[in-house]
Amino acid sequence: GAGVGLGEAEQALQALALDGEGALQVSEDGEIVYQFPRDFKTRVASKSLRVRLEPALDRAGAVASYAARVAFGTCLIASVVLVTTTVAILATSAQSNDRDRNRGE
Repeated sequence: GAGVGLGEAEQALQALALDGEGALQVSEDGEIVYQFPRDFKTRVASKSLRVRLEPALDRAGAVASYAARVAFGTCLIASVVLVTTTVAILATSAQSNDRDRNRGE
């Protein structure tokens, strides 16, 4: 047979009803039908755009998070190196001053 299976068609219709804010209604003949609002196409298109953009936004968020962690780590290492270098310079300077004083006495 051509087309899709009944189960697949039902799932697709339920997804469309959810995205387009459709509702089940009982017709005058007693059949159950989906009723969609007048702006159905706009609503589905809006959700479709959001669904298409979501993976890209998730990836961008992950990249930004990684970049922030790398930047924080780099700054942390740089500050440790700076403090260590400053302490070493001060210690060397203090030793040099002590030697100069001892020679002068």
